[in-house]
Amino acid sequence: MGAYGAVVSAEEAKAAPDRSVIEDARAAQAQLAREREGLRSSDREQIAAARARYAQLAREVVAGIA
Repeated sequence: MGAYGAVVSAEEAKAAPDRSVIEDARAAQAQLAREREGLRSSDREQIAAARARYAQLAREVVAGIA
């Protein structure tokens, strides 16, 4: 998810980046990629629920770095 990429970029831009923040964000990206692979494109309800969940998650992640 792009929001976690923004977390990684913001942290790496710091004079003293916190490696645990970077590792956590990358782990979250990997988890979301695994979840995305499990989605079935023919299941409209599943896709709608995932989109709503990911949109909320993106807002929360971005709010944490703003």
